[in-house]
Amino acid sequence: MEFRCKDDWDKARARIEAWWENEIIDRAVVAVTAYNGRPRTEVPAPASMVERWTNADYLIARQKAHTDTTYYGGESFPLMFVNLGPSVASAYLGCELAFAETTAWQESPVITSWETWLPFCFDSQNLWWRRTLAITRQAVEELEGISFVSITDLGNSTDILAHLRGPQQLLLDTLENRYDVEWALAQITSLWFQWYEELLAITRSRQEGSCGWLGAWSPKRTYPLQCDFSCMISPQTFRWMVMPEMERFVGRLDHPIYHLDGPNAICHLDALSQLPHLKAIQWVPGDGNPSARYWPDLLKRILAMGKGVHVHVPAEDVEPLIDEVGPKGLFITTGVGTPEEAVSLLRRVEIATARAAHRGVA
Repeated sequence: MEFRCKDDWDKARARIEAWWENEIIDRAVVAVTAYNGRPRTEVPAPASMVERWTNADYLIARQKAHTDTTYYGGESFPLMFVNLGPSVASAYLGCELAFAETTAWQESPVITSWETWLPFCFDSQNLWWRRTLAITRQAVEELEGISFVSITDLGNSTDILAHLRGPQQLLLDTLENRYDVEWALAQITSLWFQWYEELLAITRSRQEGSCGWLGAWSPKRTYPLQCDFSCMISPQTFRWMVMPEMERFVGRLDHPIYHLDGPNAICHLDALSQLPHLKAIQWVPGDGNPSARYWPDLLKRILAMGKGVHVHVPAEDVEPLIDEVGPKGLFITTGVGTPEEAVSLLRRVEIATARAAHRGVA
C-alpha cells in the first residue's frame, strides 16, 4: 500500500510489525507529525451538530484537508478515525446518542429491569449501525491511497453494558445481580465480534491490515481494548466481570492492545499480565498528571510482562524516555512544529537507541 503523503511507509510498516512481535529493527518506534507548511483549507462545517459527526462528505473532506497539510514522520501515518463517540455500540442496542462540538455521549439507559429485559436482539437496520457502515464504506473508497480508515470505537462489553444499564445501577448489579451481568456481557461480546468482523471486511477491501481509534496499525487483526468502568471496581470484581471478555477478545485478535487510562486503572495490571496473547498496553496518565516519561517504573513493569508500551509524550520527553526505559518495546507518538524538527528528532532517537544499546538497556 502506498500513500501520496508518505513515501517511506514500507520502512515504517516494518518497524511497527517488529514492535508487535516485541522486536526492534534499528531504533525505537516513534510516530511524529508536524505542519508541512502548505496552505490550510477550511472545510465548512454543516449547521447541524449531528451532521458534523455523521456527514461522510464533510468528514472525508476534513480528513483530506488535514492530510494535505501534515508531515508524517517516522512511524506516523494518515488515519481517519470513524468517530461517533465512545462505545458507540451501545447505540446499536438502543441507547440514543447526543452530540456536542467535541464530544458525544449516550442518553438515558435502556435496561431498567433485568426481569423485563428480553435477550439482546441486534437490529441490523439500527440507525447508528447503518450510519457507521455508510461512513466507513465511503471513507474507505474515497481515501484509498490517501489515508487509512479506522474501525469505529465500538467500546468493550462492560462499558457498553454500563451505558445500557447506567453505571451506578451496574455497580449495584455487581453486588446483587451477578448472574444477569455475566449473562449480558457474554451476549454483548458475541455481538461485538459480529460488528467488528463486518467493519473489518469493509476496511480491508481497500487497505491492508487494520487499525482502531488508538492509531496503532497492524498488518493483521487489531483493536484497542479498554474498560473505563474498571476505574470504579475492585481487582476482584474486574477478574470475574471484565477478564472473561478480555480473554475472548485477545483469543480472536492477532494484535490486541489494551488502553490503560489513569492511575485508578493500574490496580488491574496484574490481571492483564495473565493474558499471554495481549501484545501491548497503551498508558495514558490522565488529565493533570505528568506525562508518560515520568512513569518509568510502570512502563518497565509493563515491558517486563513481555508487552509493548504505547505512549504519547511531548517531543522534549522522547529522548529522556528512551534513556530511562530503553528503546525496545516502545511505541512513542508526539508532535513538533516543522518537518525539519521531526527529522532532527528522529535522528536523535537513533542516537538515543544506540546509546541505550551501548549501556545494555536495549
